[in-house]
Amino acid sequence: MLKRGARRKNKNTSSVYTNIKDNYDIRTRKYIKRYQNGLQQITRLAESTKFLETCRRSGLTPNFISNATKNILYTINNNTSNNRIPTQLSNAVMAYINKVQLKLVNLIIRIKHSLRRQIVKEVNRLETLITQQLNINDSTVFFESEKLLTNKLTTTIKKTQTKKYEKLKQKQKQLLNIRVIPEWFCNKTTINIPIDIQWLLSFGPKYALPTENKNFPLFQFIADGENCIQTITDKEKQEIERNNLTTLIRDHLNKTTTSMRDKFISDTLGSTKKFLNNNKQLLVLNADKGNVTVVMEKSEYDAKMQVLVNDITTYRVLKRDPTNKLQDKNNGIVERMYNNKIIDLNEKNSLMCKTANPPRIYGLPKIHKDGTPLRPICSSVNSPSYNLC
Repeated sequence: MLKRGARRKNKNTSSVYTNIKDNYDIRTRKYIKRYQNGLQQITRLAESTKFLETCRRSGLTPNFISNATKNILYTINNNTSNNRIPTQLSNAVMAYINKVQLKLVNLIIRIKHSLRRQIVKEVNRLETLITQQLNINDSTVFFESEKLLTNKLTTTIKKTQTKKYEKLKQKQKQLLNIRVIPEWFCNKTTINIPIDIQWLLSFGPKYALPTENKNFPLFQFIADGENCIQTITDKEKQEIERNNLTTLIRDHLNKTTTSMRDKFISDTLGSTKKFLNNNKQLLVLNADKGNVTVVMEKSEYDAKMQVLVNDITTYRVLKRDPTNKLQDKNNGIVERMYNNKIIDLNEKNSLMCKTANPPRIYGLPKIHKDGTPLRPICSSVNSPSYNLC
């Protein structure tokens, strides 16, 4: 049942169209009809453009484009007298078809943007004319009504486009063989985690994510590569590997296309970040054994860690923080080594500690045991004697 305010609003909306039809001339009604059609066209163009841009970002090809380009492969198969095409040539044909599909998507997006700009100009012109023809009350009610109808149309189109996108995603998963391996992921919460996010998290923190050229850490890549090359004793082999490293960097920077799998990973990475931001009560951890990714509640993790550190048979409370004392002791040892000429000045500077942190304790869940207890791990990174050790 509608509320009184909603009934009155609907009554005013219907009456304004009746009032326009009865009290205004045919030219004004034509302006209104063209204005309504223009709004619908703008809405449809805007939503379809968003859908194509989302597909392009995710490496998906809309069905109407993939169906149109199927004829290329069909024509090649007919011209080869049904003989089997070699795998290398078949892959080359598919790569060419993928490039054609991407160019078609880009072209259609550009066309839709151009058409939308033209229609927006015409709609703005018609809005000015309608405002001049209608009185203030009719004009206000009319434009409010059209705004509501446009929002309703936008919602309807979005639902349709979302269903299309989900179907394309399912098809892409089948092509890429995206499936969660149960042995690699363990969910210890009651929250339902999407399959795509489980799949990405199951690779662990050391998985190399694809990077775009604009985000490629060039100088860091060169420095890390050079550190690896310096471990080779033979100078000639060093130069060979240095040339190989240069070739790898150049090939990556000159790459103009991104594989479907890399696009899927990048898209899933964005979804994963959004999901974890919306569920800040979740923690993503490594299991104690088996290289398994574990998701558990932050409150459960904190409670289990409190039980560990409050065990007075294992730990005791110190009256003061010994970090600064240990830092001075570390620096004293380094100074004596330098004075005795055991190390040089560069080694001394690298071993000296100026801003030490106390070691940090964290826990790794033991999923192979009942109750999922935590194994305490003490990280000494940036502790007073970390560099000296």
